[in-house]
Amino acid sequence: MSNSLVASLTPFKGNEDSFEFFVKQINDIARLEKWGEAKKILVLKLSFKDDALKFLVSNPKIEEISDFDCLVKNLEEKFCKKPNFEQAQRQFNNLKQKVSQSISDLAEQVSSNTEKFSNANNSEEENIVYLTEKLKLSKFIEALRSDIRVEVKKLGPKTFKSAVAIAKNIDNALSDDGGELNVTDSGINQILSQQLNTNKQILELSEKVNAISSQNLCVNNLTEAPATNSNNVQNNQQTQCEICGKFNHTARNCFHYTRVGNQKFDFEENSPTNVYSNTTDCDISESDKNKKESFKQINNNFGEKVDVSEETFHALNVKIANNVTVQPFSTEIINLKVPKNISKNKDLIFIPKKNKLGYLFNESLNVLTNANLFHTIIENNTNKVIHVRKNTIMGKLSTFDVNDIMSPSESDLMNLNEIHKMRRDELLKSDFKLDHLNDKEKKDMQELLLKNFKVFSKSYKTLGETSAVIPEFSLLHNFNLQTKPYSIPLMAKKYAQLEINNLLEAGIIEPSSSSYCFPVIFIKKKQNPNDSNSEPKFRMVVDYRLLNSITETFKICLPKISEIIKNIAGRKIYCVLDLKSAFFQIKLRDEDKRKLAFCAEIGNFQPTRLPFGSKNSTSYFHTLISKCLNGITGKNVKFFLEDIIIAADSLCELKVTLQQVFDRLIKFNLTLDPAKLQLCKPEITYLGFDLNANGFSPSEQNINKVTNFPRPKNLKQ
Repeated sequence: MSNSLVASLTPFKGNEDSFEFFVKQINDIARLEKWGEAKKILVLKLSFKDDALKFLVSNPKIEEISDFDCLVKNLEEKFCKKPNFEQAQRQFNNLKQKVSQSISDLAEQVSSNTEKFSNANNSEEENIVYLTEKLKLSKFIEALRSDIRVEVKKLGPKTFKSAVAIAKNIDNALSDDGGELNVTDSGINQILSQQLNTNKQILELSEKVNAISSQNLCVNNLTEAPATNSNNVQNNQQTQCEICGKFNHTARNCFHYTRVGNQKFDFEENSPTNVYSNTTDCDISESDKNKKESFKQINNNFGEKVDVSEETFHALNVKIANNVTVQPFSTEIINLKVPKNISKNKDLIFIPKKNKLGYLFNESLNVLTNANLFHTIIENNTNKVIHVRKNTIMGKLSTFDVNDIMSPSESDLMNLNEIHKMRRDELLKSDFKLDHLNDKEKKDMQELLLKNFKVFSKSYKTLGETSAVIPEFSLLHNFNLQTKPYSIPLMAKKYAQLEINNLLEAGIIEPSSSSYCFPVIFIKKKQNPNDSNSEPKFRMVVDYRLLNSITETFKICLPKISEIIKNIAGRKIYCVLDLKSAFFQIKLRDEDKRKLAFCAEIGNFQPTRLPFGSKNSTSYFHTLISKCLNGITGKNVKFFLEDIIIAADSLCELKVTLQQVFDRLIKFNLTLDPAKLQLCKPEITYLGFDLNANGFSPSEQNINKVTNFPRPKNLKQ
């Protein structure tokens, strides 16, 4: 992990705007990797480029400094901007709380800008310090969001510190995500306690006055009109507003409710920001009631641990542990936190939440630290600075355990045993290309491969199938879609008939009467240059472009090829495993089969397995392989879609790793194509790169394609 984090460090080239961010990156990585002073200084110097490097080389005194903080302080004098008074005044005047900015960030920003504006020389004179503190208090309240500012002014804080504490509590109450949890000091607790006691007294008096008024009103009505029915008495009863406590109007029509930017206030009786709240007849929506219950739990159970059982673990939210600022087109290492009573023995699947700010996460498998945290990387691919507040919900968690896969029924087990027997009978020693090994090594590898016959498939009949990942095809509308079938080329008709019959016989497709219908295309495969006389082969693909346009997207980030190559290169022996008809090994839900129906000249059919060409097939397949190989991927095992690469420094090490991968594939009932295996090779081509013990380089074949590409001879070309 250390090398990848250092590699992600953005070099510093001498720009005044980026030095603070550069130092912050080093400190974040050093904290995670537990570096000492010497290593931090070394990484800092190695990351200097261009003007920054020239300055460092030309100043030997600075280069000799052995304390990291002292070195940074000296470099700041050169590379950090020195704001003048006009700039400080402009920054002070423009202070406002941003949408995604936390109270803590705002308080820190107000404190810093006020010091620069009012006390730039750090004077300790009593009058200047007192004036600065008052200016901080005034500016902080002024900079708050309108809904928080109104409630802070009601409590009238006297100091900057107490204002920050009150604002945090109010923000926590108003926030849907839980806001910033904050425990107030004794002074604030005393204020809130007094406020609550006053609220209760006023509430009790209001109830007594209301009861007396209702009794008097009923007596008057009975005296004046003794023949009135019960409905008249009920109509004379007044309804108390949930927001302001007054009568004769409901919460949705309350003046207080609408005057602060349409912000919904759903306060409970223990809230420090509302007096009248103990009514149940107020006309509010179901969602408002839910928010009230949430607010009540926050205030009444503040600081208590809520027991989350394993059964409800799949619904848990993941929150960010600290406030984070991500610069444009850069990445940041962040900590995500989960409830403290979650088991640390299970692997966790993190599923990111969609957001409108433009930052990205990868879906990932993680193991918790002792502090109930796990690390991930946030990417900002926009041209704006992104601020993410502490305790913002970043996604959800679910557990994953290989042993949680459902055991097959007795009938399925009998069928699986028959398929295993077929796989063993069709597998031959000659299916594996091992002529480059000596006799002993070849014999050992053949024994290992034949022993694991369950993991190899040579035909559709023996193809693996799994329901460890269940694809879902949700459509934007339910109108039926139909497209006329394409004509099949004459040279592909024989293959088309044979392919469809084979798929039918294997149960991968079935006859269909669905009102959805999409055309089939047969794409010619590349021929082996050494076998030019062989018959052409085709790949059957369904044209799902129309269906893809109305299918909801399930998108995950695939691993970077450059990272895979960099981490796996430099080993002595390699193997590449290729899954047989990879997508066809994933089962479909019954309700999705009809949506994926296709038509050919010989009839209409629908797939029972995940087809090629559908919008989300790649994402679902990558999710499956991630789950399958979870816990064994690392420096020896990497994968990209259906291509799994295994690296080792000895044949013995390779055999152990191969067996681990085979065991996991058998557990998931996934099968490999023996004809496409590359086994025990000192040099191998993978994802367009040649890998060997010396490292990696672009493949010779790709280089030849570029160098031999014909030059354009006219303007059209």
